[in-house]
Amino acid sequence: MKIGNGSSYIGDTVEIMKDLIAFGTKVDFVLTSPPYNMRGHAKEIYNNAISFDDNKTNKDYQEWIVEIFKCYDSLLNKNGVVLFNLNYMSSLQNRAINVQKVLCAIEEETPFTLIENICWKKTTAMPLQEARLSRIWENVWVFIKDEDWKSFWEKNRYSLVGKQNYIEAPNNDGASDVNKACFSSSMAEQLLRIYNIEKSHIVLDNFMGTHTTAVACEKIGCPWIGIELDEKTFVFGKDRVNAFIGKYSELEKHGAHNLFTVAEKGSE
Repeated sequence: MKIGNGSSYIGDTVEIMKDLIAFGTKVDFVLTSPPYNMRGHAKEIYNNAISFDDNKTNKDYQEWIVEIFKCYDSLLNKNGVVLFNLNYMSSLQNRAINVQKVLCAIEEETPFTLIENICWKKTTAMPLQEARLSRIWENVWVFIKDEDWKSFWEKNRYSLVGKQNYIEAPNNDGASDVNKACFSSSMAEQLLRIYNIEKSHIVLDNFMGTHTTAVACEKIGCPWIGIELDEKTFVFGKDRVNAFIGKYSELEKHGAHNLFTVAEKGSE
């Protein structure tokens, strides 16, 4: 579905990425945040959606992420960047070390290498009722293709000088019932600008959720591709983008609380 400067697809992320590869699609950035595989956290459901199984074994989760990065390998242009927001979980079933194991699996089993770890400090800490600290910051892992190391360094050795591996941005663009684990368009925009995004660059978010990355791309003026599994979340996100770009007649009124307040005023 064409929306604003981008295209959004509903369905399984791996299957749709394979279709995009078959069509010869190429992107310059991947900016996404996958489900964290919240095993043992029954009250924390990804996207509040039943369409996604957020209770994989740690081995299955690692294999799934590796498969995703192998798709990135075929989709990403030379000197492309993957900005991967993945934080740790800690429970008896899902130990915090599993995130490190996922990162090692990406490094060892795909053509990608980790080059940076960016700290995203949120406005407020995630409230928890467990024996662990509240989360005021999260990790954004930065990957490039190993074969691009030299050319990436030559391309960016001056433009990255003085930039910090630290950003501050709100937790999200406003609370919603369909996704309680999203990030903010400010966070997405800042990450893309660190790596000098241009209006000709194409950004992929293969866990698009409520289309926050799409909103950030609309702010920048660059094209984007989104993939989302859950239909309710997809519709909510599509409407967010249409509201942002002022296509009020195309909004689907589906009880999204305050999302359409500005849009409805703008259409009067």
